[in-house]
Amino acid sequence: MTGYERIMAAIKREPVDHIPVFPLAMTFAARYARVSYRDYCRIPEVMVDAQITMARDLGFDAVHPTCDAAREAETLGAEVIYPEDDVPSPVAPIITCDADLERLSLPDLQGRNRMRDQIDTIKALKDRVGGELAVFGWVEAPFQLAAILSGVNDFMIKIVTEPDHARRVIEFCAEISTQFGLAQIEAGADVIGVGDAVASLISRDHYLEFSLPYAAAVIRKLKERGVRVKYHICGDSNRLLDVLPRTGADIINLDSHVDLAVAKAVIGDRVCIKGNLPPVLLLNGTEEEVVGAVRKCISAMGDGRGYIFSPGCEVPRDAPVGNVRAMVAATGREV
Repeated sequence: MTGYERIMAAIKREPVDHIPVFPLAMTFAARYARVSYRDYCRIPEVMVDAQITMARDLGFDAVHPTCDAAREAETLGAEVIYPEDDVPSPVAPIITCDADLERLSLPDLQGRNRMRDQIDTIKALKDRVGGELAVFGWVEAPFQLAAILSGVNDFMIKIVTEPDHARRVIEFCAEISTQFGLAQIEAGADVIGVGDAVASLISRDHYLEFSLPYAAAVIRKLKERGVRVKYHICGDSNRLLDVLPRTGADIINLDSHVDLAVAKAVIGDRVCIKGNLPPVLLLNGTEEEVVGAVRKCISAMGDGRGYIFSPGCEVPRDAPVGNVRAMVAATGREV
């Protein structure tokens, strides 16, 4: 089976020759390719070469353009800091009140900006490895993007003190996420990832009010175009496991704070589950410890159908390559 076939079979809970492997490799990908992370984030050709080389060398089943959470913010006018070898970030929020929101308009996805760069990256990845490896796109979920544009701490307060303003920002962000996802589908993405990392920081009630319905609406619109969708939530999402399938996503990507056996018991066979080796183990563990942890993840998933293996979140930049190779080999693939 090709990586593309393996990922698609897992989504449909069909048999696979071995557990598909798709880590979120960003800073690690740049280090593996021996390029600066600044160039990796800003030059599509650099990212494309790095992703393909890494995936083929290490036995990954998919490639992706995810590198930071500042693309949309920068395209909307935020100043962004680009360290040489670390993740870029906005200098300051660009939405602090309704007046700020009213001054913004939807991004021009045909212009020269970083959102367009990601669309071009998807097209280049699909042209070079389409059918061989699955090509994943990426959008920030509406709640996640609203928090980035408003400042995470401030936005957490505003959902309590200014809920109507918060909803207006989230609605604006939902339209951005939808249009950005649709453009990536048009460019050739096989799956769109929807990242809702900060959603694990809010209460269950706030999640049901401010995150879930908006994420579900975006996912529904993307799936209407025939694409598959992955929903990624960082941190401890145990209190949300029963409602995560209501996003409508085909894949639920869980962090290592969640016990896969518990997740399997709660979610069952409703969606494909992705995760969730502790990333710190890749960084600091031995190869033997990594192999043991991978096998524990696989064992928790029963017959292995409907499962994509990955660390719970990003592969650490300085993770030993030997640990990553051991991780992939433990899933049954020779690399």
